[in-house]
Amino acid sequence: MTERKNIYWMIILLMFLVPNANSQSKLTSFKCDKHLIYNSYGSKSLNSIFLNTKNDSITFIRTYSADENLNNVSTIDLNCIYNGQIEKLNAELYGKNHILIIGNPNFKSIQIAEDLKEVKEKYIVKGLTSKLYKGKIKDNIYYAVLTANFKDGIDYNNAMNVFGSGIKIPTLSKGEIILLVGIMKEDKLQDTYYEFNKSEIIDEEMIFDKTKYIESCKKTDNFEPNDKEQDFPVPSYCIVYGSSQNVTPKVDEEISRFLTRMCFLFTEFGQDLKNEEFQNIFQIEIDKTIAKLKYNKSLDEKEIIQFKKEVNKYKEENLQKNLM
Repeated sequence: MTERKNIYWMIILLMFLVPNANSQSKLTSFKCDKHLIYNSYGSKSLNSIFLNTKNDSITFIRTYSADENLNNVSTIDLNCIYNGQIEKLNAELYGKNHILIIGNPNFKSIQIAEDLKEVKEKYIVKGLTSKLYKGKIKDNIYYAVLTANFKDGIDYNNAMNVFGSGIKIPTLSKGEIILLVGIMKEDKLQDTYYEFNKSEIIDEEMIFDKTKYIESCKKTDNFEPNDKEQDFPVPSYCIVYGSSQNVTPKVDEEISRFLTRMCFLFTEFGQDLKNEEFQNIFQIEIDKTIAKLKYNKSLDEKEIIQFKKEVNKYKEENLQKNLM
């Protein structure tokens, strides 16, 4: 049995990312009822946008490879609206709907084109009559946004602003949605960055710390560290963990990475979740991690079996009697 005591970088990251767990819960549940899917950069990846059509104050964005299962993707962004600007706020998705905010937005993006203006000509995209908005980059080269109106009375402005990094998306009419974003040269489309794929009605719940979200959106630089000392009980693997002697260095590294994420999960949500709920999320994260390891070919089959066996030992470490 080998032990790694005082995993210093784990504790440092906790100080950076995690508020005091003894503070009163500020978790908010936000319902999403619409899912918009966009192909990006030649259909090599997808952008999934989740929104509430009656309360569009927050939009959630997930980007992933076209051949990847969305259920196995942990990264998620929230849109930040502050002083009239909209930018992305980085976060991590745990289980199916618990979101841990891990950064601050960058409101300093450089404008790459002039403000977009509607042109008179109408275009047909995906069988829909579309408006074209163009913004000049340089001679005969324009940033182009094509839109169509779905006539559903929904205000998509906040959701569509996820495409606004480096440009200012024009105010859209109710029901108007972006179909395509790309570059035009001499009035011909040269490159497509984003292209509408489909939309679907959903019923999904996102759970996060709304106070942390609001405070993070007010900051314009990189994440500021929390200089408070760790003074709350955590699962043992946040301080020390052991793995069997026969695991490979690659497996040991993945175990350490996984337990670090679970430590973040506990300090953010541990006091608000029943033990069974926490353990259920823990299991989902094991499954997601294994799927990711297989997708990236990070470990072979034997190493994945080792990884699964080792991390399963810690599933009940969130119980009060096991906290340190």
